[in-house]
Amino acid sequence: MWLNILSLAVFALINVSAAALKRCMPRTAKNTLRAVLAVLFFGNLFRYVYAYPKLVGEIHIPIEYSTVAYFLVPPLMFLDKGRCRVWASMYGLTAGFLYYMAMIIAANKLYADAPLYDVCISYFCHGALYLNGVVVLSREKVNNRDAANMMLCLLIISIRALVLKKYAVDADELFIYDVLGGNVMRMVMPESSWHFTVPLYYIVLNLVIVMCLKGFLPKKARKKRVKGNAAVSDTGD
Repeated sequence: MWLNILSLAVFALINVSAAALKRCMPRTAKNTLRAVLAVLFFGNLFRYVYAYPKLVGEIHIPIEYSTVAYFLVPPLMFLDKGRCRVWASMYGLTAGFLYYMAMIIAANKLYADAPLYDVCISYFCHGALYLNGVVVLSREKVNNRDAANMMLCLLIISIRALVLKKYAVDADELFIYDVLGGNVMRMVMPESSWHFTVPLYYIVLNLVIVMCLKGFLPKKARKKRVKGNAAVSDTGD
């Protein structure tokens, strides 16, 4: 239970930090976020290139949605070109937010046997992604194309994960394979119903993702879309 409370406290601290950065001068906020993302990127580069192979004796390939973000989000933010930084921020915010929600609800199950330093590293990595996303998206407008790019990004990462599954360390314990395989649904529903519940699971999963991505769109854009649809409907009548 203490880990759940700690996760909530850390998440609250990150949100306070994000609020403070949003009140800073844009240049100050940008440089601060770049410093945080640099630590995120190079720290994980050290972990995956040196620490795991040399010290642990295992080659870890970034598979999870969040671990891929460790190496994808910082370079896109450093390049600072086009709309890439927007959907990269969306991706990072989503990964960080879902991680902290899971930790607040079920931290003891997820990290029951993990050493404290491992938990702290995970807190920082996901916190950095979330912090960057909250601050950047508070100053950037998200459009439908950004949401579509985010959806495409998730699709590519999912396909990549399936291709690399045989090379993944402890693949059965990775969250991404639980999601893609519908493992939770299979544990709950009887096998005799899988011919119906499995397709339904993937339909619901995609609807949830689409709804979450629409949540990034500013309220004005959503209202315009509703009014536009109404106008088309009136014209049709």
